Amino acid sequence: APTAHQHESLDRFPQRRRAAEQLIVTEGLDSVDAQIAFYKGHRDLLQRGRFLRLVGPWSGDGDGNDTAWMCVSDDRRRAIVGFYRVLQRPAPSAGRVRLRGLDAGALYRVTTWPAAGDPVDRDNAGVRGGDELMRVGLLLAAERGYGTRRGDFWSRLFVLEASDPEPWPPSR
Repeated sequence: APTAHQHESLDRFPQRRRAAEQLIVTEGLDSVDAQIAFYKGHRDLLQRGRFLRLVGPWSGDGDGNDTAWMCVSDDRRRAIVGFYRVLQRPAPSAGRVRLRGLDAGALYRVTTWPAAGDPVDRDNAGVRGGDELMRVGLLLAAERGYGTRRGDFWSRLFVLEASDPEPWPPSR
């Protein structure tokens, strides 16, 4: 958000103000375009997948501050997990979300959306076993102090796609 000094400067120079407003609108539209493209790419899973509540804001499985849901395809080869936090804690511990409904014997490629290159991306990206994801879960803010930098009203989507196991030993 612009500071008071920046607002004053923009008010004195209408062309700068229009350029700044156009930049904000363009960046906002790019974000909306990316969100629409993500939805269209995963529409079938989001509309027809099995919906599972992992952590609910209204039940006895927490303080109501965190929510996690997931959609799993019928063949259990694809899933999308949404994690949402309302208010950030002052000194959060490393949390996790244990998943359900996956194939315990499958390997899943885990990516985050939008990719932020932060500790949550780093700790969860890569190939992980379905059994691991259901027992250990996805890691949230494993780096001490990262949660406070993230701020309130934080969310992340995790996309899981089953991958074929690598042959062993690898061919050269």
